[in-house]
Amino acid sequence: MRRRRLTTEVMIFGAMVVMVVVVVGVVALDIYRHPPDPKPVGTAIIKVSGDARFTGIVGTVRDQHGIKGTTPVALRVPYRKADYVMAEINSPETVEAKIYVEYQVTDNGKPETRQRLVEEGRGMGFALMWKAPVRGN
Repeated sequence: MRRRRLTTEVMIFGAMVVMVVVVVGVVALDIYRHPPDPKPVGTAIIKVSGDARFTGIVGTVRDQHGIKGTTPVALRVPYRKADYVMAEINSPETVEAKIYVEYQVTDNGKPETRQRLVEEGRGMGFALMWKAPVRGN
């Protein structure tokens, strides 16, 4: 009778140890995959055009900046892997905003910077959001 009770206690203790190891392992893997402040991997350009004054919020979801001015304007926003680049624009008149991503190409041994349109919007009040890829552009 005593031996059976010891086996049950050992099994419960062993299950708790395994559970703690799994939880610690999952948390450690999450911290490894998502460091607290990763380095930027690229640059997005937010261009606002039209003939009006505007206000808004631009940047990444974790690093937003309020803006106010007249069009045209272009803002550079560094982004990290799997980050979200966003622009929220409000204007009394119709304006247009576009998010471009900058990337490097080598043409005939000469490095060249190019831009690719990834998101666009038009109106008096709108929001744009682009999710940066996990790998590459």
